[in-house]
Amino acid sequence: MKDKTHDKPEISALRNQAEEALLKNDAERDIELIDSDLKELLHDLDVSQNELELLHEELRLERAKSEIAIEKFTTLYDEFYDFSPVGYFILNRNGIITDLNTSSTKLLGKERALLVNKSINTFISQESAAVFGVFLQKITNNKTKESCDVRLITNERALIYVHLEGIFSENNQKCLIAAVDISDRKMAENALRESEEKFKSAFDFPYIGKAIFNMDGYFIEANDALCQMFGFGPNELYNVRVQEFSHPEDYVKDKMLFDEILEKKRDSYEIEKRYFHKDGHIVYTILSVKVIFNAAGDPVYGISQIVDFTKMKLAETALKTSEAIFDEFMENSPIYVFFKDENIRSLRLSRNFEKMIGKPMSELLNKNMDELFPSELAKSMVANDNQILKEGKRNDVQEEFNGRVYSTTKFPIHVEGKPDYLAGFSIDITDSQLAELALVKSEEKYRKLHESLRDGYVYVSMDGVVQDSNKVFQDLLGYTPADLQKLTYVDLTPTKWHSTEARIVNEEILPLGYSSVYEKEYCKKDGAIIPVELRAFLISDSDGQPQGMWAIVRDISERKQAEEILRASEEKFKSIVESSPTAMHFYSLQNDDRLIFIGANPAAELVLGISHKLLIGKTIEEAFPNLAETEIPELYKKIARGEQSHHSFEISYQEERFSGHYNVSVFRTARNTIAADFIDISDRKKTEEKLRQNETRLIELNATKDKFFSIIAHDLKNPFNSILGFSEMLKLEAKHLENSSIGNYASLINTASRYTYQLLENLLTWARMQNGTVPFSPRSLIVEQLVRDEFEIARPNAGQKKITLTSDVPKSLIIGADENMFRNILRNLVSNAVKFTPKGGEVHLSAEVVDAAVVISVTDNGVGMKPDDIEKLFKIETNFSTRGTESEKGTGLGLLLCKEFVEKHGGKIWIESKEGIGSKFSFTIPAL
Repeated sequence: MKDKTHDKPEISALRNQAEEALLKNDAERDIELIDSDLKELLHDLDVSQNELELLHEELRLERAKSEIAIEKFTTLYDEFYDFSPVGYFILNRNGIITDLNTSSTKLLGKERALLVNKSINTFISQESAAVFGVFLQKITNNKTKESCDVRLITNERALIYVHLEGIFSENNQKCLIAAVDISDRKMAENALRESEEKFKSAFDFPYIGKAIFNMDGYFIEANDALCQMFGFGPNELYNVRVQEFSHPEDYVKDKMLFDEILEKKRDSYEIEKRYFHKDGHIVYTILSVKVIFNAAGDPVYGISQIVDFTKMKLAETALKTSEAIFDEFMENSPIYVFFKDENIRSLRLSRNFEKMIGKPMSELLNKNMDELFPSELAKSMVANDNQILKEGKRNDVQEEFNGRVYSTTKFPIHVEGKPDYLAGFSIDITDSQLAELALVKSEEKYRKLHESLRDGYVYVSMDGVVQDSNKVFQDLLGYTPADLQKLTYVDLTPTKWHSTEARIVNEEILPLGYSSVYEKEYCKKDGAIIPVELRAFLISDSDGQPQGMWAIVRDISERKQAEEILRASEEKFKSIVESSPTAMHFYSLQNDDRLIFIGANPAAELVLGISHKLLIGKTIEEAFPNLAETEIPELYKKIARGEQSHHSFEISYQEERFSGHYNVSVFRTARNTIAADFIDISDRKKTEEKLRQNETRLIELNATKDKFFSIIAHDLKNPFNSILGFSEMLKLEAKHLENSSIGNYASLINTASRYTYQLLENLLTWARMQNGTVPFSPRSLIVEQLVRDEFEIARPNAGQKKITLTSDVPKSLIIGADENMFRNILRNLVSNAVKFTPKGGEVHLSAEVVDAAVVISVTDNGVGMKPDDIEKLFKIETNFSTRGTESEKGTGLGLLLCKEFVEKHGGKIWIESKEGIGSKFSFTIPAL
């Protein structure tokens, strides 16, 4: 039995002492115990008894020491209590004084004997009775520490202020109260309060901002006027330094003067200073500052008085700005601005008058009109100016000076209701008049131009009303200009075109500014319908707002008739072509050198199995992608251009839609148009090709057979030797072997059998692939699900080598493949990667869509391969195989099967590997 208390040092010491005492007792004892456990139990009991006796002795000694310490503390406490400067009272629940110290007797001015057993309420002033009653009630009922200030009545009937703090003693059921005389402090507080009231009345003056700040620049106090002046709330300024919203240019001067006060070079100062309002605008003020020093001559705080004169400053600034703007305007005005007094003398002139009159400004001001302008013009100006001043009305005149024409506007300036000044401005309109003449000439040229157009011209407003048209358009429809201006383009258009033309206006003309060339019909005045071809354009004003639309209109009646004749001719040709037993395709060569598929006969659809409607409008490269890299498109174009006569050739074509071998004849049917006449000769070619392939296949099969038998002889011999050898040993030695040895032999036989079975399965599958007897049933497969299944199969082998299997295949990835073949590919590649990856490695499977195929890759960080070894893979004649990192065996047939299965799907397989770094096996499968 083990006592857990032995872990404590003090208990261990007692235990050791008890053990020593027991040894002495054991030496004197003659008890003989047969049972060792009973002896050990008695020993532990004896030790525990000794421990208890030693512990009892130690506790008795500690108790004696504690009683001595308590007696000393009690003596000290009594001395401290009685002579403490703080008065102490002990009250019962009814407020009767049961005890008090010396300071309490001095506080009340009576001896202890006269105060004990007296109610303390006797000494509480009437004004403090209620406060003291609540104070005493809270102490007694709540049992919490409380405090209050009251006035006591002393022996001389004088009133003193005391601060009381009390608490209830649960043990003695009494109130313990401490009392401190605070009369001097209260009198000082009252005097200070009166002083502060006087200061506050002056401090809170509503029109002047006042503040008290410390030597660090932080506000101690600020009145409402100051807060409103700068946009701060009542308490926001106390966290702000004066510097933070002072204008930086003015703060430097302010700081310099403030430092002079601190250096006692001046008592105070007053300056103009700018501050930033909370919303960011500038506040202009007059600042007065004074610093208060203490008795030692140290600065304590500063007092500032701030008067806001922002409105006056802004008005002054606005006036200066206005004058500056006016002066700048007069200096740079592009028009001629003038001001005259009541005597028609020049007061202010814009700078450009110097160039107009040819004199400096100093010679132009305070002059009458005769001194500035020719006599006749001056006389006319004065008469007109006097009339304006007399009538007090504005007037516009046109004046000519030095060969230039000016349009002048004059108006009176009223001062106290009386027109004392005349102002005005002149604009040189000489160039605009010349431009108007040029515009008239230009419009005449424009009129002649659109009247001479071979096509019709019409201009309509945005609501469709005809505004203008040329004679061709008028003759086309049989209307006079007056008739057309009463109509809209909707009135001129048959109803069936209204929605189409509205769409063209909204989708082309308004957003783009013009339309494409389109066909429509017009209604002539006599009711006849004529086909036209037109293109419309949008006309906008200087602000970009649509003003109207104009269009060029061409009569296409003759072209439509020709098209109808051509259509009839084509119908005849079409009937011949459609009844032809030979397949035919038709192409048209465009101006941009694109050869466009334009049609085919029924026989072509039967031969290829493709509807020609799916190909019309496509280029030859788009219609038949596999022709893009051949010389055929260029050959067709040469024949279409007439650069080469008809041409015949054979071609083999294969793609997803169709495949076959064809005899093709190409000839020109019209300008830039060709026909390709073709016959399917696939059956004949297939027969020829099959004979050739059979011959080649027979040769390859004979060679493969030899290699195949070589693999069987080599790779099956060793595992069968193992199976036969170990089974023979079991047969002969089974009676003498232990179970573990028999199990080992059986395990070896099982491993060799599994290897041999896998080899046979691969050989049979490969042989069936060569014979073409393996079924191929592609369907839609979810790649991520198959990868997860194959990882589960590979996980035991990977787990033995602590290899991590990871995949980032998208869950939505779908392929078209045979499930058994695809699983076989994944299984072989993943197991091969695990085989050649060392312990603790990683095998990662990824997939990505490239063009129309899915590229799937299995990557490992294993031993890798040499370039020469990579060349030997996928070839049965090389019979290349190596052992894995844990000596795993292989035949190399797994990779051969992978290659066969991938190529069966029309894909390819390849390897990227570096020795000592790892390998990456990739293959392609069609995507869906």
